[in-house]
Amino acid sequence: MAQVATSDTGGGTKESTTVNIENLSSAISSWSSAVNSFSAAAPKASSCSGLTTLESAGLCNGFPANYDSMLSSLSTFLSSVTSTIETYCNSVYEADKATEDEMPEEEGAGDGDDDTAPTDDKKEDDKKDDNKDEDKDKDKDKKKPKGGGNNNNNNNDKGNNDDYGITGEESDTLTDNLQLQSNALSTMSLNDLSKVASILSKLAAANNVTIDELLGNKVYAQQIRSLLTNSGALSESYRNLLAEGTADACQTALKNVFNGKNTDAIGLNTDTTKLMKSYLEDIATANNTTYDALFETDDGKTLLKKSLQEFTSVSEFANAFETDGANSLSDLYKSTEESKSKSIVKKFVDISKGANDVDTFAVSADAKTSISNLGKMSIYASNLSTYKDDSGVEALRNLLNKW
Repeated sequence: MAQVATSDTGGGTKESTTVNIENLSSAISSWSSAVNSFSAAAPKASSCSGLTTLESAGLCNGFPANYDSMLSSLSTFLSSVTSTIETYCNSVYEADKATEDEMPEEEGAGDGDDDTAPTDDKKEDDKKDDNKDEDKDKDKDKKKPKGGGNNNNNNNDKGNNDDYGITGEESDTLTDNLQLQSNALSTMSLNDLSKVASILSKLAAANNVTIDELLGNKVYAQQIRSLLTNSGALSESYRNLLAEGTADACQTALKNVFNGKNTDAIGLNTDTTKLMKSYLEDIATANNTTYDALFETDDGKTLLKKSLQEFTSVSEFANAFETDGANSLSDLYKSTEESKSKSIVKKFVDISKGANDVDTFAVSADAKTSISNLGKMSIYASNLSTYKDDSGVEALRNLLNKW
């Protein structure tokens, strides 16, 4: 049990308050389990046949999608509460442990100037004191809180116990499976990657930081891992990898995606690179500047990051394409209603379809893969638009220069 003492204004000490670490850890586990059950069982409006019929008739005004989005936000918020309480629990324990470690050992009555040789009785008392000290150390280890961020009780980082407040027993069960997590992200569906990006975006907003700060600071590693591991929206195979791996492996694998190092995960290839370069050249021309100036001047970087925001709508279209299929692509391409996001998709179709007409391309085996890559690259681009410093702009330039 951790104790926190506070001093009054008169120099005295108020009665201490206590936090029962074991009970709090148990409560965290119960809360996490309840959130998981809620997230998995909560009915989605988009799955309701009645609402689907009304939406097809144009009578829902976007309600199903808005409801599902709010439901997802609520699940993310509830999960973040778990991480916040767990962080507090660990900080209280560490503060209490640090206080205990700094406490001086009590001196016996015979210490000091007494040169008299110790008697047999005193030797026996010293032995008892040593045994008490050993028992005290054992009790310290027992009191250390176990994380309750997921159902596996493996929500902490091996080798970083001081950073994440975990027991040696828990850390021994975790592995540095960075490569496995990176591979999973490389082959992840567009739908799952969209959900990962959404969770990270909401967590960054909750902590009042940008996504690059969230992924670049180890302080947030455990929160990231806990939220993703407990998200019923993600595939079980990916969540199992997170549960088995360290928080550092999780954060690093994601950082490599959103800073562009894992090019497979962001769908970067010849077609998506051509699209991005062509799009930025159009932006430069429309604003009386040059492509290079977008990366080299302060005004250019601001314009570039603002322009990347348009890819948010592109990723939404690409995600919907997986269910709407060929007709949506043909309809969008032939539509006379113009918007920046639609013009981006049309430009990409012109690049990807080659000599084929749009109807032939839309039903081809390549169309789904191409649009999926477009969606992944759009998620990456729209996230760059939120980055705090110039590192995102420079990362994009280096990435495009490689192709």
